Amino acid sequence: MTLSKEELKETIEQVLDERSKIDSKTHLDHHYFVAKLMKEEASQEDFWGKIKQQVLGWGMITVIGFFGYHLLDSLKEILIHVLNKTITR
Repeated sequence: MTLSKEELKETIEQVLDERSKIDSKTHLDHHYFVAKLMKEEASQEDFWGKIKQQVLGWGMITVIGFFGYHLLDSLKEILIHVLNKTITR
């Protein structure tokens, strides 16, 4: 007696199902579920990565703005001092 490829596959699955605590369909469902979880986790990591990048960008703009403001304020004070000296002469 010769088994076809499909009959052999069904026989092997049947034997494995009898030995296992879960059947092959449940096992396959578990694989799909785990793959879905991994995809969701990757999506969530990407989401948080974008947020971190945006917050760092805002922080850099704040720091540059802080130093720029104080630099301009210092230049203004120097210019006022120089102009007051030249006017009083």
